[in-house]
Amino acid sequence: MAFHQAAGATRHFTRKHFPVLTKLVGRKRFSVKLHGSSNPNLVSPIHLLPPEILIRIFDLVCHIHSYYFCPAAIHPDRLSKTSRPFLKQPVTLSHVCSRWRRITIDLASLWSHIDLFPDQCYDLMLSARLETYVARSAQALLDIHIILRSSNSKDLLALSDNQVDDNACTIFPFLTTAAPRVRSLSIMARSSTPLGDKFCASVLATCFAHCIPGTITDVSIEAPGPLDYDWIPSMQPYLREGRLAKSTIETLWAPITVLHLSQCDIPWSSKAYHGLTELRLHDCPSLNSSRLMSILQSSPQLRVLELDSFRRPISENPLWEPVPLNNLEVLVLVGVQDCCLGSVLRLIAPGPKPLSLSISNPLDYYTGFASKTELQSFISRSNITQLCVNKVQKYAQLVEICDLIPTVHTLAVDSFSCEDTAEDDSPPPSFTLDALYIVRSRGLSSHAWAVIESLVNRYQLQKLVLWWCDFRALELDVPGGDMVPGNLYTICPVVKVAPDDEPNPIDGWYFQGLHNYFS
Repeated sequence: MAFHQAAGATRHFTRKHFPVLTKLVGRKRFSVKLHGSSNPNLVSPIHLLPPEILIRIFDLVCHIHSYYFCPAAIHPDRLSKTSRPFLKQPVTLSHVCSRWRRITIDLASLWSHIDLFPDQCYDLMLSARLETYVARSAQALLDIHIILRSSNSKDLLALSDNQVDDNACTIFPFLTTAAPRVRSLSIMARSSTPLGDKFCASVLATCFAHCIPGTITDVSIEAPGPLDYDWIPSMQPYLREGRLAKSTIETLWAPITVLHLSQCDIPWSSKAYHGLTELRLHDCPSLNSSRLMSILQSSPQLRVLELDSFRRPISENPLWEPVPLNNLEVLVLVGVQDCCLGSVLRLIAPGPKPLSLSISNPLDYYTGFASKTELQSFISRSNITQLCVNKVQKYAQLVEICDLIPTVHTLAVDSFSCEDTAEDDSPPPSFTLDALYIVRSRGLSSHAWAVIESLVNRYQLQKLVLWWCDFRALELDVPGGDMVPGNLYTICPVVKVAPDDEPNPIDGWYFQGLHNYFS
């Protein structure tokens, strides 16, 4: 029902504004054409671009989607057993024309991302595509994603004899051969079956047994339990010496610089937490403040830190000093509740670099903004230029949080509900905002648009971006009325209503480490 209403709103908006939009597009097209005719050297048809430029474009097109947003990694549990979500960008590019085909086939790096589904190893088309990618990747370093889908776990795991079936085992010969070239390894085992964690450990052990220390620098693991580095008996032939020695494992962990862990624990004393530039920890309940302090001290070059493992008050040592993290650029603490937020922030001393901070609404709990003092102290030693606040319910809450951080240029609000009006007695801020992003706000109240207008005026906004925002609660869909506010596109100089099928426009805030991937 909601889908049809939204579609109707889109059609209504399109019919009303189509003439205006057509004129606007026509003017822009004429402007571009005029600019191109007066500057012929600045505009070139794509088929005339030199190979080195096309190579750069192709590399960006393929890898910006594969590194964090490969098809296999997006809701793998929703995929049907017969779906084939293999990364297809290189194949698509190679089918455009003969020139592009020659360039793509000869460019080994385009074929370096490989998705593996253990429950689909019998699929002849996927097997053929895997062989094609391996052959065309030549000697390029590989990014391998292995996904064990919960919906098909019964097909994969033979629980009666504690074994993994033959389909799963077919990936291990490939891993044995490919391991020396693996640059990044991602293992997703969302299965809650007893062998889910053992499968992850066996994959990791197989790769570690054959990889080259220092070549693999990026590891991401989503597993339902601790990794004990055990292996399933049927996989023993693929390990050089049976069980891997702890010293061997630690030697391989030491050069890792990017580590993502979800629902699984690697021993906190491991070298895996040393020398990191990016660390993301999700659902790791045994993490405490002393262990976090040790990790921060062991990884002073951290650029990206994401934590969501603190949900209860944690003990802390009053003698601890914040750890200098001079390279920190992204700090994501959305899963840290207000009762723990201050304890986490007091451990971190960012440097002068611009910092993107993402937090959950600290005023959304019954703690009376317990973290306010530590947040203010953290702000004083940081250069926060991007702020994302989740689950904001009231205009006054957002103003109180935002006014604490005068260095912010861009504000994002995720899951905004606007349960109150924009009336407040707070003094005007001493700073302005460049942009406001409101995303995933389907539950907007009838006060929402008035609140957004007040935010635009209060912070003299230059840009407003809306994504997944529902205006139906504004009761604008009365006969003769509009489904969207009449001043939607005049509220500030730049307004963008991003289509629902586009990626979340602030996803890049969480994955700013991407820009180094191409450097």
